[in-house]
Amino acid sequence: MLSPNSPIYGNLSHATGKAMLDLQRSITKSLKVKSTELAISEGNAGEASYSARLSSLSDHRKVESDNLQNLMSFGQMQDAGLEKVLTITDRMGNIAGSASNSLISENERSILHLEFESLKLDLAELQDIQFQGYNLFKASENKLSIDAGDHKIIFEPAAFDNLSGYSVSNEANASAAGAKILDELDTISEKRANIGSITNQILMSTDRLDSYFVAEQAHLAKKERDFASTSIDLAKKSLHSKATSALLVQAQGINQNLVNQLI
Repeated sequence: MLSPNSPIYGNLSHATGKAMLDLQRSITKSLKVKSTELAISEGNAGEASYSARLSSLSDHRKVESDNLQNLMSFGQMQDAGLEKVLTITDRMGNIAGSASNSLISENERSILHLEFESLKLDLAELQDIQFQGYNLFKASENKLSIDAGDHKIIFEPAAFDNLSGYSVSNEANASAAGAKILDELDTISEKRANIGSITNQILMSTDRLDSYFVAEQAHLAKKERDFASTSIDLAKKSLHSKATSALLVQAQGINQNLVNQLI
């Protein structure tokens, strides 16, 4: 009679243990690797190509989302800058209104003139503000644009007049400056409204991208789970096959041993 320590039982134990080890490795691999890597390892070029394309598409969506966030920041800085410009220009309008009064003294006019000139410098300084190398307010500078699906979203520099050609040094100049400032206040308000409109486009595009990204990631995760399940099933079949083979080897060994004893 064969003992548990016989070579036949050793072969069965070895084969079964090896099959179990293969199963464990397959499960670990399935849980750790990406679907593309697993598909390639299984020789499934079609699935690998599909998964690679899907993963690449998700990466593209991430880049597009980051670009939209940068564009949003650009618009926010523009709007904040124009709000400051609006405040300064409004004050300059008040100064021009006061300076156009023929009844004020020369001393009062001088004080108004100095403040007006100082505010002009503030406007000129604001015109030099940049965001990631793009000027926010100079009309001659490059615009910032990105692709958002089937269309482009563009932020032009929100140009404004720094009123360098105007003064309140006398009544006539103050009146001319006041008229210009009234027009400029309307222009600034229109530019802020335009920024709000573009910002809404960005928000809608961001929501669309978020929906695409979630759907793509969910689909990619499903593909990875499917690959993992397939790998585990194959490992189980391999275990069953190896165990069956080992049992056949054992049975053949027992039969040969009985024949030898009978002879």
